[in-house]
Amino acid sequence: MAHIKPKGSFVALVTPMNEDGSIDFEGFRTLLNWHEQNGTEAVLIMGSTGEVSMLTQEERRAIISETAKMKTGKMLFYYGCTGNNTQSTIDYVRYAKAEGGDGAIIAAPAYICADNVAISDYVREVCDAEDFAIGFYNNPPRVKTDLHWNDLLELAKHPNRRCHVNFRSAPCGVEARV
Repeated sequence: MAHIKPKGSFVALVTPMNEDGSIDFEGFRTLLNWHEQNGTEAVLIMGSTGEVSMLTQEERRAIISETAKMKTGKMLFYYGCTGNNTQSTIDYVRYAKAEGGDGAIIAAPAYICADNVAISDYVREVCDAEDFAIGFYNNPPRVKTDLHWNDLLELAKHPNRRCHVNFRSAPCGVEARV
């Protein structure tokens, strides 16, 4: 399957919540409409700015299902699909694809402190599991491992890899590159 590589503005959205702590799906609609009207090429729903670690499995699936219904075809919808292990990540990726997502962004599961080989194997296993566009988020502060550029370049050769997000601490704050 040919995957569309995101270009231009690729925005990680916050997860809108109601006063009672439930998911605000109309808030999602408002955010998505605003980004679409202002030329955003792709959005990341449930990324690291999206409070995903605080959501239940049912909430995560509901967000995928409900926001996928809001697609108009003018923006790519990527979903944060990192689980707490390889199989749960694969399950989220498969769910996002089945519901109509355009791709997934994954990171190594939080705080596992695995070495480069183990994280690279994890990424390959997820990419091999489903014919779906996958982006990888290299976030050293979260996993205590910073993949070497050689590893990242090797992973980028996988036909399902479409983008890369790199977290770096910068002198004046945080820098993220896609």
